[in-house]
Amino acid sequence: MKKTTLLLTAISSLFALAGCSNHQVKHTEFKKSEALRYLYEVTYNDYDWKDVTDWMESSEKNNDSQGFGCSSVHYGNFYGRSFDFVYTDMNEFLVRTNHENGHFASIGMAIANCKMTDERVKAINDGKDPLNEKLLPFSMVDGINENGVVCNTNVVPAHDLKAHEGEHEYFTHGTNLGKKDLFYQFMPRFILDNAKSAKHAVDLLLDRNITAMNSKGEKRDYLGVSKMGYELHCMIADKNDTYIVELVNDHLSVIAGDVMTNFYLSAMTKGGAGFERYQILFQDYQNVKSVDDMKTLIQKVQYSPCYRSDLEGQNMPVWPTEFAGVKVDDVFGPLTFYNADVWSREHWDEIKGPLQNAYLTTQSEEGRVSCDTEGSIPWISTHAETYDIENRTLHLCTQEDYDKWTEFKL
Repeated sequence: MKKTTLLLTAISSLFALAGCSNHQVKHTEFKKSEALRYLYEVTYNDYDWKDVTDWMESSEKNNDSQGFGCSSVHYGNFYGRSFDFVYTDMNEFLVRTNHENGHFASIGMAIANCKMTDERVKAINDGKDPLNEKLLPFSMVDGINENGVVCNTNVVPAHDLKAHEGEHEYFTHGTNLGKKDLFYQFMPRFILDNAKSAKHAVDLLLDRNITAMNSKGEKRDYLGVSKMGYELHCMIADKNDTYIVELVNDHLSVIAGDVMTNFYLSAMTKGGAGFERYQILFQDYQNVKSVDDMKTLIQKVQYSPCYRSDLEGQNMPVWPTEFAGVKVDDVFGPLTFYNADVWSREHWDEIKGPLQNAYLTTQSEEGRVSCDTEGSIPWISTHAETYDIENRTLHLCTQEDYDKWTEFKL
């Protein structure tokens, strides 16, 4: 009897270490999009939050990504976002979920990791990658649910916040100790599953202990942003309201705002990027009256123009602070937001060649880089969307193909 008990215990431990519960997810086949590059579509009929708990407590990792940029904006019925990432062969996923087990139906975009090639997707279809198969619906980076609640996450430089005692850099221990835990990278899934309105979503988050760690005090990282010293902030909207929630010093900060890029809006930090993109969106977003208007606005913050040098005839990048925190070259070293603008102007003659070559590479569709490339250059907008809240649709383009917008309906 003791041997049987020990065997069952060992089997149970093995499942936990593999990041998998006994629950079997139900979904359709991952199908390659015929319209858009590097996109797969899948519908999940059922999934289990216990898989998240098992992964949190396991040693399984999936952090092949290295952070992402992004811009997001909301005005009235229209919500736009651009997801910026390394120019690589990473596939992304259009994920639909059905109204099952008390979860609202939703549609949106998810990522697994930056090495998600066609071969890796085939492994999921063949049942050989249970971790990504089970956790993919939880790794949404934006989406809309059947109630017209839209949300997305962008990175912010948590490494600029004060670290906890005995730790080298800041990460969120918990915003509401004693409440049920919610891993911060899975906030969009939680919101899409449960929120009846944007305000309701905020109330739900305030009633959770949002954390970046498991019960053993270990920092966890599914999307690969924590290892770079980043966390995420989240924009939540419906037709009437917009909220931005940020995790600052173990406090959930809720602020009003219709534009969000890659710096804290509720705390002063020296890092971050997206200041130029924020300005572009802020000055124009109240002129958005249609889906096409939002498409045009989002196209203004596609990433590759930051490599240009022709702004009003001046020899400078269009968005110099995009190089904040980026190790452009070993000679120059890491930058901060405060010195990025000055540095990029002073060294433009030295860096314009590599930057322009990187930009030209993206245009020629040759030489896609590994996601492990130091410095993350070149970057492009790997997907951009406009959400029509009233009609519960998203209009999507990938790889900066702005002449190939495709509509998807919930």
